[in-house]
Amino acid sequence: MALSQAMREKLLSIGFSENALSQIESYSPLMTDLENYSGTFSVSSQGSYTIGRKENAHIFIQPNADMSSMILTLTHELRHAMGSYQANDENTYPNINEYVSAYLLGEGEALYAEYNAAKFFGISAFGNTSAMHKDWVDVNAWNFKPTLDSLIRQYAGKPNFQLCQAIGDQIVRYLIPSTDHPISGEQGFLTYGEQYAWRYISQHSSVIQEYNNTFADGSLNPTLTDTTDRDRYRVKTLANTKNHFFGTAGSDVLINKAGGLL
Repeated sequence: MALSQAMREKLLSIGFSENALSQIESYSPLMTDLENYSGTFSVSSQGSYTIGRKENAHIFIQPNADMSSMILTLTHELRHAMGSYQANDENTYPNINEYVSAYLLGEGEALYAEYNAAKFFGISAFGNTSAMHKDWVDVNAWNFKPTLDSLIRQYAGKPNFQLCQAIGDQIVRYLIPSTDHPISGEQGFLTYGEQYAWRYISQHSSVIQEYNNTFADGSLNPTLTDTTDRDRYRVKTLANTKNHFFGTAGSDVLINKAGGLL
């Protein structure tokens, strides 16, 4: 299986080497996604991410001297563009729990694809993250690969959907992006689970306006840009699943703009 000339040129233009392209051609799941991908590629200076789905997808890749890392990133982002379990438009979801679960499922699918690629290419560094936050305990590093291995054994023979859901809920939920999130702008501070919760809360309630009216030092906005550390910690408290303000348990506190409960 070989890359088309057009796809080769696209990948070379965003920082892949000729040797990396040869490696990509040896891995059929990645090649299948690339053959079916008709969206756009661009270079990014703000981390790698994907906007849109299928033919409307736009994948942004931040160049990296480590080609192994770039191959895993490409695998991950292509699943966001082409995967079966990716979240729909945010207005599809009636409450915060369904919204957060849908996005974590999509991340679980992408992480599982990345795991399989790392296994195929023998990339041993996969699974180590420099920052995470779990049960309110900050640690410097977490190798989540043993947890992922355990989930794969646990869900062997079960629908792939269930495995991806478990990966999203038990691993991705607690990961903190190592670079500034290009869309949410949350600067490596909130976990993925907290990011998605805050995105929903900020867009479906008047919490920002109420907060800024309450605290003279308040400077909250949906992306947390130009927000003080004090305010950001308050958001982290609000968006964490262990806080009673989160989700249905906090529906008596958070009212959305349409007058319904979160």
